Amino acid sequence: MTPVTLSRYLGITSASTTALLDRLEKSGHILRTPHPRDRRSIVITSSAKSDDEVRHTLAAMHDRMMAVVRDMSADDRA
Repeated sequence: MTPVTLSRYLGITSASTTALLDRLEKSGHILRTPHPRDRRSIVITSSAKSDDEVRHTLAAMHDRMMAVVRDMSADDRA
């Protein structure tokens, strides 16, 4: 995704998008790389750190959901 695309999607200014991306890059959550076809643009991708954090969070949430369902009867689950 490019910063322009993100800015339009979020409905925020380019300055706000830049500030957001600066913070996300500083915290290690995104990577900025040169656009493969447009020398004037960059591409934003999530970092391995972000992927790991999301997987950890969702795994914990999934475990809690399954703990609730395990104790239910088949009728209660339906």
